[in-house]
Amino acid sequence: MDKESTEHSQPTINTLLVYISYWYLLGPAFGISIQLYINYRFGLINLARGITYPDVICITSCMILAIYVVLSKPFESKLFSRRMIIISGISGLAAILLMEIPTLANQPTPLIGLLGSIFFSGFLMTQILIWLSVFAKHDNIIVLIYTLASTVLSISLSWFAIGLCGARLVCFLVAIILCSMGLTHISIRKTTEIGAFHENEPNLRASAERGLLGVTFFFGVGVMYTTCFVSLEDFHNTHDWTVAIYSAVLIAAVFFFSRRIKITTLYYIATPITISGILLALFNQQLVSLPKLLTGVGFFTYLVFVIALYCALIRERNSKSIQSSCLLVLGLYLGLFTGRHLFSTTEILATNETGTLLHVFVATAIVTMLIICAMIGIRVTSTVVSTELSRAQFDHVTSFGSSDFAARIASIYKLTSREAEVLNLLLKGKSVPEISEELIVANGTTKAHINNIYKKLGIHSKEELFAMTPSLLR
Repeated sequence: MDKESTEHSQPTINTLLVYISYWYLLGPAFGISIQLYINYRFGLINLARGITYPDVICITSCMILAIYVVLSKPFESKLFSRRMIIISGISGLAAILLMEIPTLANQPTPLIGLLGSIFFSGFLMTQILIWLSVFAKHDNIIVLIYTLASTVLSISLSWFAIGLCGARLVCFLVAIILCSMGLTHISIRKTTEIGAFHENEPNLRASAERGLLGVTFFFGVGVMYTTCFVSLEDFHNTHDWTVAIYSAVLIAAVFFFSRRIKITTLYYIATPITISGILLALFNQQLVSLPKLLTGVGFFTYLVFVIALYCALIRERNSKSIQSSCLLVLGLYLGLFTGRHLFSTTEILATNETGTLLHVFVATAIVTMLIICAMIGIRVTSTVVSTELSRAQFDHVTSFGSSDFAARIASIYKLTSREAEVLNLLLKGKSVPEISEELIVANGTTKAHINNIYKKLGIHSKEELFAMTPSLLR
């Protein structure tokens, strides 16, 4: 990369202001905060025959995701997404009322709790799928930063909810649902549609999606099995700030050192940390907090990585966003559900003499599958990045400097490939002679391309181009 381009990508106050202009992308934090609160408040409560609230949410969520996969086409339109926001909001409000009011009245009913869990699953899954489709239309670094920022905010909101009780708690949770609906609506309205790239390479896309799906599933199995082995009760009854602090540190690191951080760096961090946590938990039972810390941080790092890469897949390979998002979340939830019940089954089958041996056997199988999946994931990731499906590094987004943003404008206004190149250089603040030199064309040719761009955009000068750009960014 040349010197000018490197300087252009350095973080500045202006860069920070551009990031802040995407404030509405904090929307996922509100839905996730309620999920964290439910895990804390209802995680160990049995509804019927040993089935807990998380079990019902996992099963119902997988069924909803399966429906989305089969009927994905209608969900691609913005109009339908807006309707789904209303439906999911109503489901969220119903879930809060059904789960909280009987508990506050000291008359909890399993059937009402079951209905509340089902309604909440509909709310959360719809929100997650909409947000993944929104994130897929933004730069990699925007996706990364707002995924981390949403994590910090969701943990903070859930911590605040845990400290409330009575009518204040219900009002707070209702306010969270309403904020979630509002931000989702704003995000859909503000997000610019972009055209798909590399449309003729479906095999690579399918291979990448299958590879990441498999790795996500076994990550989920390993992490939840380890959590159950260490202490499922601690998982549901404690509020840990480790991931929030870790997320805040990552945000700072990415902002200041993004030129040295690659997308694959997150994967290379996540895999060994998670496997180390599983091994420590299952083969050194004297340690409790360290394995929990390692598996939590490792699994979270992997999720951040896979969200960023999936969004790149959706954005740049003409992938069906809803269908791809469904497969990602389905793999995650199936993995967590399988890990939890694999541990329960192992505990039932284990006796005093064979219990340790059986756990060692299961742990060895899980770690082996994780290592195999890690190798597959490394190969898939390397292929994806090497074919420029996703930029290897997290480029900073400046006021006029995002190539992805130029691509969005080119897609909306039907610019030719050469006009898109000229527009990208214009947005970087380059002059006509500089553009001509870089593209190896005459100044007259460059001016002709610029005039064509202005005509298609309905403007007449560079000042008007720069004037319209911030409004689109906001």
